[in-house]
Amino acid sequence: MEIKKKTKNYGDKIIPIINWINGINIYYNDQYEGEYVDGKFEGKGKYILISGNYYIGEWKNGQPNGKGKVYYKNGNLKFEGNILDSKQEGYGKRIFENGEYYIGEFKNDKKHGKGKEYYKNGNLQYEGNYVNDKIEGHGKYIFENGEYYIGEFKNNKKNGKGQEFYKNGNLKYEGNYTDDCFEGYGKYIYENGEYYIGELKIIKKMEKVKNFIKMEI
Repeated sequence: MEIKKKTKNYGDKIIPIINWINGINIYYNDQYEGEYVDGKFEGKGKYILISGNYYIGEWKNGQPNGKGKVYYKNGNLKFEGNILDSKQEGYGKRIFENGEYYIGEFKNDKKHGKGKEYYKNGNLQYEGNYVNDKIEGHGKYIFENGEYYIGEFKNNKKNGKGQEFYKNGNLKYEGNYTDDCFEGYGKYIYENGEYYIGELKIIKKMEKVKNFIKMEI
């Protein structure tokens, strides 16, 4: 009796755990129901992971390929879009457990390319570029208080040239950023219309003291 072992499942990857014994499928905790071609998953099928999460969609050559959806074990949608050899690839939508979600491009299971993220109430949180699951390059980030930033990002943080705006659209700051903080030459405008132009150190809070800026880490 010949036993051919297929690829294994690690964590939450949608890769089958199957031994083929004379054409009979023996499952190790995971479950599959659907179509086969030449003894392999092919066509439409549903695959339930040991974690309780499950995939419904297209299969080719024993792996998820094509259009599909991944669900949390409670039945809430986790991902819908294109899948290539068991990985999220191309355009899709990913919903996080906290209710926030991302719509855009994927590469090798990661947010990569152009995309948008939304707060759970549906309001836009970020639109712009991603690299390997991180905000990177030019984009716009909208804070929950309605204020927003337009400029450069690196490694999920504001880095480089950018501008911040009050929620009414008036400019709040323009200049340089380092790791989410003002640094270098810039212009800061107070809500009363007064403003400061000059060098800034890394700060998280700005207070006007006489005619200079007090900087607090």
